[in-house]
Amino acid sequence: MASVVDPGVDRSVSPWRRLAVGAPLAAAALAGAFLTVGVAHSVMVLTGGRLSDDQLTILRGRWELVAASAALFLVFLGLIPVRLRRDWRASGLYAAFVISLFAEMFGFPLTVYFVSSALGLPVFERRFMVYMYRVGMPVGSLVTVLGMLLVVLGWRAIYRAKDVLVTGGIYRYIRHPQYLGILLVTAGWLIHWPTLPGLLMWPVLVLLYVRQAHREEAELARRFGEAYQAYARRTPGWFPRPGRRLAATLVLAAATGLAMLFLVARGRVPPETPRAGGRTFYVVPYHYGFAFYDQDLAEVAALQVRTGEQVTLHIVPALALGREAFLAYARRTVQRGFAGLAPGDPRILGQILEDVSLGNVEHVVGIAAHPVYVATRVAEALRRRSPQASAPATLRDAVRQRDPAIVTVTFTAGRTGRFDVICLDADPLAGTGTCGWGHKWMVAPGAFVVTP
Repeated sequence: MASVVDPGVDRSVSPWRRLAVGAPLAAAALAGAFLTVGVAHSVMVLTGGRLSDDQLTILRGRWELVAASAALFLVFLGLIPVRLRRDWRASGLYAAFVISLFAEMFGFPLTVYFVSSALGLPVFERRFMVYMYRVGMPVGSLVTVLGMLLVVLGWRAIYRAKDVLVTGGIYRYIRHPQYLGILLVTAGWLIHWPTLPGLLMWPVLVLLYVRQAHREEAELARRFGEAYQAYARRTPGWFPRPGRRLAATLVLAAATGLAMLFLVARGRVPPETPRAGGRTFYVVPYHYGFAFYDQDLAEVAALQVRTGEQVTLHIVPALALGREAFLAYARRTVQRGFAGLAPGDPRILGQILEDVSLGNVEHVVGIAAHPVYVATRVAEALRRRSPQASAPATLRDAVRQRDPAIVTVTFTAGRTGRFDVICLDADPLAGTGTCGWGHKWMVAPGAFVVTP
């Protein structure tokens, strides 16, 4: 921010003047309070180890929140005066950044939809929200609050001055605290809620504010001559010189950030707890396919539900059943052919048995465009099963005995259509492995059917 104020500024009793000053300060205070509450909520949720299905779903269609949030951060920009005509370019891009950000956060998650479709990550929304709670909200909010503080401190120093060169307060340490602050505000939001438009706009925003700072420096050098040049020689433009006070502040900030990340990292995201009502199905993932059953354990070709209906899936891996049941499911893969091998090719069964012998026993079940990401627990369940206990001979036996290998997930059916049931990549948060050779071909096309 240029460290000068215009001559003849009247700071008397004009109501409009008071509004112009008070509104951005109020916006800054409200935004800071909301961010603080958000960080506290994130830490409390994750340290408590509970993330519900609703918390792992992005809000949609809340355009009133889009308007209110965007208005708050646009009004905040009033603390940075626009002095040159070309300054409006940076302000305009900042406005576009803010509006696009909150439109995706509360209105329509374009980036999440694009990544899910383009990269084949049908449960990217769930992963994105885990990132937002664990990293994005706590870290991004801290960066944003730091940027807001720089903007407010810069405004305070300028507002108190007349037609003089401002070199005190925050300007004692850097020449452009407000521009650095607004870049930190936007960078913090980009950490908090990454979006493709934001990633494209932020570098351009940096370039515009750097150019704007250079233009203002040239104007200040023309108006104040040697006084400004001396100030520029002893004061850095964007980042303060190292010193004891700065070092202590940075150490304190780093310690606070690491402590927060430690607390957040302790939180685990458990599978969703099943609730009463809705539709119930059983899914048997096997090497390499899926078998579907209704709540009466009658096999069905697909999972058919209605939009908005609550769905509970009990995942019963074939490997947790008796050997004969496991082989019966494996023969389904052999009979239909697989991975370029013809139906009945004995190499398919040989490959399946080899994968099992190598420990490739887990599946990660997902449904396209829905918050389903369920890792099986075959190895854990087999370890917990007593030596005297035999494996359930059939699916019905496993359900009746409440076998520990069964994993349950409950979610809400989304938009209408036919969606693939697939075996996903390993869960990096849980350290879960995959099922081996045929993993990437393990898809049940259109097996999850959502009707109006």
